Amino acid sequence: TMPITSESARAAATERTMLLKRAFNKYDCDRDGFISVHDLETAFKRQGRQASHAEVVSWVRRKDLSNIGAVCLEDFLASYVK
Repeated sequence: TMPITSESARAAATERTMLLKRAFNKYDCDRDGFISVHDLETAFKRQGRQASHAEVVSWVRRKDLSNIGAVCLEDFLASYVK
């Protein structure tokens, strides 16, 4: 196996950020730069996933680190770094 270097760690972090941005864009259905409860419910329906309104609201509240009522990209990324 290859040793972990700062270069490979940087590459992995960049790849992870790209994947998270892609996921964010998939959930930001109206393309306004935020994932709202409505966006997430719409995305889940498109994917055939079932979640109650309460579960979706809970997800948005957990990821909404800025307390704005929706999830911005920065909060989305930060919520997965922890």
